[in-house]
Amino acid sequence: MLNTDKTTQNILKMAEFFENLPPEKYNQNDFLDGHGRRCICGWVNFKTSHPLPADRFHAADYLGISIDQSLALFGARRDDPTPKQAARVLRHLAVTGEVNWG
Repeated sequence: MLNTDKTTQNILKMAEFFENLPPEKYNQNDFLDGHGRRCICGWVNFKTSHPLPADRFHAADYLGISIDQSLALFGARRDDPTPKQAARVLRHLAVTGEVNWG
């Protein structure tokens, strides 16, 4: 892992997690669906042992991102991204500070 500040390290840890997450465990359109799939926000909360209900503020704080960034990162997607796409978005965020699903 790069020698970076704690929040960047947290983003990169989550990117690594998503890089290895089976596709059937990821659904960007739901914090936690009936099949155990979670969105980025849901997985951040789960991995940091934050109790339910969904808390985008906790996830944003853990990742060190603003409310605007969290809305762009955690928002539902029409294009149904894969875990690898989520990892790419998180890595881009760690480097640039921008959320880019494009």
